[in-house]
Amino acid sequence: MNITETGYQSTRTLYRVFSLLTLLLVVYAAVFSLQSWQDEKTSQLHHLQNIMALEAKAIDSYFMDMKDDLLILSHEIIGMDDQIDIDHAFDRVKQFKSYHRELFNITFIRDDGQILFTATAPPDPALPTLAREPSFLQFRSELQEDQALNIGQPLESVISKEWIIPLRYVIHNKEGKTAYIISANLPVRILQNYWKDAPFAKTAALGLMRDDGFLVSRYPVPDKLDMEKIYGRPRTGALITYLRQQKFPANGYVEGPSSLDGPDFLNSFHRLEHFPVTLFIAMPMSEIRAQWWNKVKIPYTLTAILLIGGFFVYRRTLRQERNREIERMKASQALKDLSTFLDSVIENSPISMWISDDKGTLTRANQALRDRLRISDDEVVGKYNIFRDSQIEDQGMMPLVHDVFEKGRTVRFTIEYNTSLIKNLELKMSTLVALEVTISPIIDSQGKIAHAIIQHMDISDLKHAEEKLLERTKSAENANLVLQSIIDCMSDWVWEVDAEGRYIYCSPNVEKHLGYRPDEMIGKVFYDFMNDEEAQRTRIAVREAARQKLQVKNLENWCIAKDGRKVLFITNAVPILDEAGNLIGYRGVNTDLTEQRQMEENLHISEERYRLIAENAGDVICTMDIDGRFTYVSPSVIKLTGYTPAEAIQKPLEDIFCPDSLAITLERLTAITADIRAGLPVATFQLELEHLQKGGSTIWADITVNAVYDSNGDFLEFIGVTH
Repeated sequence: MNITETGYQSTRTLYRVFSLLTLLLVVYAAVFSLQSWQDEKTSQLHHLQNIMALEAKAIDSYFMDMKDDLLILSHEIIGMDDQIDIDHAFDRVKQFKSYHRELFNITFIRDDGQILFTATAPPDPALPTLAREPSFLQFRSELQEDQALNIGQPLESVISKEWIIPLRYVIHNKEGKTAYIISANLPVRILQNYWKDAPFAKTAALGLMRDDGFLVSRYPVPDKLDMEKIYGRPRTGALITYLRQQKFPANGYVEGPSSLDGPDFLNSFHRLEHFPVTLFIAMPMSEIRAQWWNKVKIPYTLTAILLIGGFFVYRRTLRQERNREIERMKASQALKDLSTFLDSVIENSPISMWISDDKGTLTRANQALRDRLRISDDEVVGKYNIFRDSQIEDQGMMPLVHDVFEKGRTVRFTIEYNTSLIKNLELKMSTLVALEVTISPIIDSQGKIAHAIIQHMDISDLKHAEEKLLERTKSAENANLVLQSIIDCMSDWVWEVDAEGRYIYCSPNVEKHLGYRPDEMIGKVFYDFMNDEEAQRTRIAVREAARQKLQVKNLENWCIAKDGRKVLFITNAVPILDEAGNLIGYRGVNTDLTEQRQMEENLHISEERYRLIAENAGDVICTMDIDGRFTYVSPSVIKLTGYTPAEAIQKPLEDIFCPDSLAITLERLTAITADIRAGLPVATFQLELEHLQKGGSTIWADITVNAVYDSNGDFLEFIGVTH
């Protein structure tokens, strides 16, 4: 398998591992979700069942107590001969109602439906009959001989418009037939009050349902539904369907729609022990899901973070692995290119080269060796062995050859060959050559010597060159002495510093400039001879030049001499680089500019003094070149002529003087100019001239003219003073 295939395989392996881990994480999340959902639903069901067991027992006990109380009431009303004292019965019913204030009303009814009296209406033949009342007829059809108390369908009271639950107790005669019926009306809200504090979810619904699907009671009551829709119609949802299919089991649960609340509910139920009524709680599945989500959202979030983090790690690792693949492919190609390049270098090298195996036997010879020995590969490959070379042995170099093949060292030695380079071959070489032989081992990946490269360089000519070099060395030493003498005689200060800026050489002239001997300068840096501000400024400039390995050109810096004097130097230096191009120091020259700078400052002061005199003098001061053109006019010209200096300097002489005065001026300037050009000295002269003013009038004024020369005696300009 090559490097590229290995790289692709590593990427595929990484992809498979990540895919497998992702799949395992997804499977774990799915199993965890399913298990946690089942656990949550089971927990909710268990909770609901516990609630309903308590509620069912309480409701069943209430109805059983009501049944027992009605039984006692019936015994108090009915005599042994099945006869009743109607007034006594009325009193007993009124007394019973006072004990059971939760009942809406109590009615005493004959078997045929005739109302004999109520707890609030005494016996009266005019009382109505229920013989044609649908609820009474429904009760009679449902009446079972073994069931004394019947929980009827809720109905709306005609008088109070309140929905009530009719509780009908049957009184049998001696033959076991229905003789009388006691009807106790229980308001629906009474049972609802029992459930207000029941420990179940606010979004759930708790209720009682008869086997025919009619609700007996429900809490809470949906705000948007009227009571007729709730209690006046049988339910058709998943619960009643399931109860009918399963023959009304004692308890259980079913998922499905609620005909009042919606499509997705968990209905848990518990049947009353002594009555054909089922207690139920309808819990929205959304409520269970919300509670389930509150429990699993943290694990889900951590799983999602793990998955996302794993994905980013995978992407980063995949990118790194792909980069490694690219690098491996590049390295493979570079290795091939390098192999090709090395083959080309070896083959085309002008140095005679050959390669041996680990036993010293020649396996390849380059073109230079073949040409030098006038042989082909077939004549030497596999036939020559360096350990059998007698001339190497005779000149004592064989131990070095053994060091190469036994210890992996690279060796170099010089040997002289006579007659033949390879003696055990019949070659025609009669010249004496001196060869520098280099033998380098090639180590394989296991650290063993696999091959050796042997190079032969003819150094016969170098021998002669070395002799001449010795002679030249002596000449160079003399040249160095001359150079040192020149440096010692220079007025400038020559120095050299290392990479940290420490002086490693100073010419003797440093003592003349700074008062320090050269040996006092060695080891110090130039910042040691400056104040803080100057050192900081100079350090920035030098550091930037050193960073870019640039020359330091015309860097001015003030140094403090040993006696406290401030000395101005201009520094020029060149970087010193080693063979690798690294900066190892600077070599430079410092020129003392202190006197020159003082002269410049004195000149500036003198020029400033001259300018102030000229600009504040009452007389007009002007300068002219040799051709008579103004080069400067002082401000007082405005008093004399009305022209500003800027206007006057642009005026030709024709606009300054009247014609007669102009002729005199030109005549005198022509004569003086001729003398100047002839190199003759020019004396000061004075003229009285008529000047033209700006307004057109004229004014007479005296002018004194002098010729100004430089230190070499060359003419500079004319200077005139008019007053």
